[in-house]
Amino acid sequence: MAKYLVLLFFLFITSCKTTEVVTRDTSNLDTVVFDAVSKSLNFSEYEKNNANQIAKELIYEWYNNQIKTNGFEGQLEINVSKIETVSEKLDNYFKITANILIDFKLENTTLKSKKSYTVEATEFAEISGSFSILDQENLTANVVRLALKKITNKINTLI
Repeated sequence: MAKYLVLLFFLFITSCKTTEVVTRDTSNLDTVVFDAVSKSLNFSEYEKNNANQIAKELIYEWYNNQIKTNGFEGQLEINVSKIETVSEKLDNYFKITANILIDFKLENTTLKSKKSYTVEATEFAEISGSFSILDQENLTANVVRLALKKITNKINTLI
């Protein structure tokens, strides 16, 4: 009898599925093309926490994949001046707000021209009910991606 109970318990455990409430957004962001030869990315000091680390990784990914240079001269310097994530967690509620401020400085020494753009985006999202830590991380990543999408759209209208 004990063998059957162990077998039933094992079958019950293996049949349980964990479902994600929030899935990570993997859609591509628009590409931003600058008239420059080189580009660099710098981060100002920011609070080191899990949400900000997720934001930093996504900014690196965005910089490497979506920020392109197409020119013969000039340098593009991208300074991430602020990464601020604020999370509020209660028993069955989680809210994340992400605020990102990025300065774009485009300098061409041959033409002696300098252009500077400062773009800021703030986004938030919330979930309630039963959710996991992975759902919280996915929601944080999605909010940061929304902020980067907003920054991409703003900078594409400025340049």
